[in-house]
Amino acid sequence: MYAGLMHNGKVVFLDKLSEYDHETNQTVPLAYQTNAFCFGGSFLANGTFISFLGNAPISAQDPTISDGFRGIRYLTRSADSALDGEAWHEPGTQLDSARRYASRQTMPNGTLFVTSGSLNGLDQNVASNNNPTYAILSPEGITKGTSVVSLLLVKAQPY
Repeated sequence: MYAGLMHNGKVVFLDKLSEYDHETNQTVPLAYQTNAFCFGGSFLANGTFISFLGNAPISAQDPTISDGFRGIRYLTRSADSALDGEAWHEPGTQLDSARRYASRQTMPNGTLFVTSGSLNGLDQNVASNNNPTYAILSPEGITKGTSVVSLLLVKAQPY
């Protein structure tokens, strides 16, 4: 579970997909298109929350939720509450490789460093399940579409 404090003063929870108002004790469910379970997330410089990666489709529970292993989702809120309760925005851009339980860091120049993770969510002691690469996203959270092999991660796996 991840919680993020948004510009509207409400807290967004993943993977429970909800926006919580601590002043009224009300929770609003938030829709998304790709499975964010086991995701990574961060805030962009403009305050937009970015959730990337995740898990396999959950068609047995909800056929509208598709594969999130490479997914990128954005959630924007404003201080005037005009966007309260609005669903995640998923324009369809994806990372070039799957990364369940990836690590991420916002860099001083605003870019996002996303690294490691699992290619499929299976046994981390099997080398072919690990992703020993990293990717850099723009300060707007846009993927450049390429991952780079890290020798450190090759030696340090499992994820």
